[in-house]
Amino acid sequence: MPLSRRDFCHLLGAGAAAPAVLSRVGEANRGWRTDSLIRLDSNENPYGPSPAARAAMGAVLPEAGRYPGSQPLVTAIARENGVAEANVLLTVGATEGLGICARTCTGPAAPLVTGAPSYGAIATASEALGHPVIRVPLRGDGGLDLDLMARQAPGAGLVYLCNPNNPTGTLVLGPDLRRFIARVEATAPATTIVVGEAYHEYIETPGYESAVAEALRSPRVIVNRTFSKLYGLAGLRLGYLIAQEETLRRVAAQRVPLGASVVAIAAALAALADAPERERQRRLNTAGRKATERFCAERGWRFHVAHANYLFLDVGRDVTGLRAACQEQGLLIGRPYPPAVTWARITIGTPDEMERGLAILARVLQ
Repeated sequence: MPLSRRDFCHLLGAGAAAPAVLSRVGEANRGWRTDSLIRLDSNENPYGPSPAARAAMGAVLPEAGRYPGSQPLVTAIARENGVAEANVLLTVGATEGLGICARTCTGPAAPLVTGAPSYGAIATASEALGHPVIRVPLRGDGGLDLDLMARQAPGAGLVYLCNPNNPTGTLVLGPDLRRFIARVEATAPATTIVVGEAYHEYIETPGYESAVAEALRSPRVIVNRTFSKLYGLAGLRLGYLIAQEETLRRVAAQRVPLGASVVAIAAALAALADAPERERQRRLNTAGRKATERFCAERGWRFHVAHANYLFLDVGRDVTGLRAACQEQGLLIGRPYPPAVTWARITIGTPDEMERGLAILARVLQ
């Protein structure tokens, strides 16, 4: 049964006019790109910045000759998350946040502990410093093996818990998260725990809890967030950490001063103030993900039930060759994530992108 934009719009309850509206959004967001590739490879938000964020970016351009003032955004982030301003540190995307945590907390005798596969920026940063990385294999269901990660924590400088895990999309629920943090605190009191919440705003699953409350309670817990995903600002490189004030003071010594641009700050402020647009884009993504899961299930393709804007799919063959075959037909899919070398990460795009992209994937997998 082919997947169509009508399937997506039916899930949304958006009505007959929605396919044309969403197609126009997709066309507008292609912007300066001159190719026609379907980009389902980088977990980007296919709808891009909200109209309010775009307007804010244009309005602030005359101020681009001035150094940025970030305090209004720090205030807005703190208000959004129910924390004090001193608990927020702006970073150049989530990547810088992870990098400065690696530089602050790992060492030659203080390794990083992370899942395998999981989001790799913090492992890359640690290894670039010459610091060891302990990669803990995932469970059979694609979830982080919290028991084995906790057992590796004594003597580690840093434990990284990506929630939901990228690339598998699997989720650690609130009670399990709290138990894991308590266990690491008890057995490895010198170890810092970074919880990556890049996809926090997408999650609608009962039982999910952010680690922000744990970060406010414990000096050894840091939450890493980004504006790259639901907010659609990946190209502007803006993220933030939430932790206790003294914890942030330690890691801030490693960050890039004045890292956030005036354009990024203006866009983020507008995006934070636009709750209806966030909800609209969340619903679009959820509908797209569910329709994609249905498409895969109907063909007997195995995948992990995801909680973000991507799906991890068992393609039963080397994903490197599959990527090349898909690209020849105009589709980009996610890179290999060893040791899961026969699994492909598929980003959820617009209805039009999913209709065309999944048709290509089905042809290649025949």
